[in-house]
Amino acid sequence: MSQLLQLETGTEIYKFQNLPTLNPRTFKNPNVQFTFNRFRHVDAVLRNEIISQYAQGNITTYQLQDLIRTYGLFIYHTGKTFGYIDRSERGLRGKEIETAIVNGYSQMRMSYGKVQGILRN
Repeated sequence: MSQLLQLETGTEIYKFQNLPTLNPRTFKNPNVQFTFNRFRHVDAVLRNEIISQYAQGNITTYQLQDLIRTYGLFIYHTGKTFGYIDRSERGLRGKEIETAIVNGYSQMRMSYGKVQGILRN
C-alpha cells in the first residue's frame, strides 16, 4: 500500500507487482520440471528488472502500462500451457490437449515477443 503513495512510481508499479505469478507445480518429467522452474526464475528476474528500470526512468509510464497488459498475458498463457502439460502427464490425452499445448506455447511466445518489443522501444 505504501507504493500507492509514492508519487514517482504511481499505481503502475503496484499493478505490475500484483500481476499473477506462476504457482509452483511438480511434473513427472524432469525436463519439463527444469523448464518450468526456469520460467519461474526468469519471471522473478524480469519483474525485478522491469521495476528497477521504471524506477530509474528507463521505462516510461506508457511502456509500463503496456507491460502490465502484455506481461500479464504472457504469465497467463505460460500457466495455462504448463497446466495442460500437467494434465497430459496425469494421463489425459487426446487431440484437444495436444492442440491446447501447441496453441498455448504459441501464445506464450507471441506475448513474450511483445514484452521484448515494448522493452526495446
